[in-house]
Amino acid sequence: MSIVRIKSFHPLTEFAPSWNIPLWLTNWTDHEHVDAIKKWILENEKDILEKYEYTSTGGTGLSEDHITTRFGKYNLLSQDNPAFSELLTFLRYSYIEYVQTAQLELKDLQIVCWANILKQSEAMAPHSHGAQPDSYLSGNIHLEDYSTSTFYRSCYDPESKLGLPNKKGGCVMFPSSTQHYTD
Repeated sequence: MSIVRIKSFHPLTEFAPSWNIPLWLTNWTDHEHVDAIKKWILENEKDILEKYEYTSTGGTGLSEDHITTRFGKYNLLSQDNPAFSELLTFLRYSYIEYVQTAQLELKDLQIVCWANILKQSEAMAPHSHGAQPDSYLSGNIHLEDYSTSTFYRSCYDPESKLGLPNKKGGCVMFPSSTQHYTD
């Protein structure tokens, strides 16, 4: 568990932007529950597509045929399934560790979780989860070892980025305004 940062150089003028984006890296080592969640998502993909209406691409570049485009319509953590209960516990502890390590104030919050399924040769376009006044944190957790990476970048400078390999159980928490994408 550690914080890594995407940081700008010190601005030399009052108009130069600066950024310091903290990314919390952790790993859920309970692979039995990771596997159970992956299996549940794959088995329920069709049901999610049929039950929940399309929201939007969210900037991901994915089509209506992806469960990603139903974000905000369902919360996987409300499933009556021990694996999702364990995931919620892991996310709660990870959040507390992140905020305490960053020396920030804990907030009373609701954790919402949806899924992404990307097929061979599909990728997510650069997007963020919001920059509204009430924006807070977002996160990604990977349910398998993939030969891909997720990239996190500054909205001011797309070349100021950090790529992290998508490894089973790997979890990254980041400010919701942070742009991210996959290769």
